[in-house]
Amino acid sequence: MLTPVKRILFATSLEPATRPVSRMAASLAVQYKAQILLVHALKPKNDGVAAAKDSQQSSDNERNTKSAGYREVQRSITEKVQAFFDEEMVEHKHLKLFEKTIVEEAKPGDLILRVAAVENIDLIVMGSQQPKGVKKLFAGSVANYVMERSSKPVLIVPLA
Repeated sequence: MLTPVKRILFATSLEPATRPVSRMAASLAVQYKAQILLVHALKPKNDGVAAAKDSQQSSDNERNTKSAGYREVQRSITEKVQAFFDEEMVEHKHLKLFEKTIVEEAKPGDLILRVAAVENIDLIVMGSQQPKGVKKLFAGSVANYVMERSSKPVLIVPLA
């Protein structure tokens, strides 16, 4: 029996170079009549200890302001990505490809894996730039991190 693909996690850094990943996610969503969950990680400001300390000291007002800021970032990212898909997918504009956008302050690999598990994702689509030379020896990529730890299929789109 074939594995159904109904929910696609599209992980993006939102850099212009990731357009091929966007196109792949949209193409697969159209082919499989699937929904896309867009995931974008914001770089954490603090390490874990400092973040926990900040969290304990934050007032409700500060937490509400931070939450409102994330909602605004999510709305802005959703609008930009939807505009891109509308432009790229003119013949499929009538389809509602996006289920939701998730933007969180987290390490990208950890966020992708957590969302994939919690949201019952069928396929993760993400890009990867292959490091060269010394960087290749010492730098692990988010794509490698996700591939090594994911229980879900991962499609890696090579970036130039």
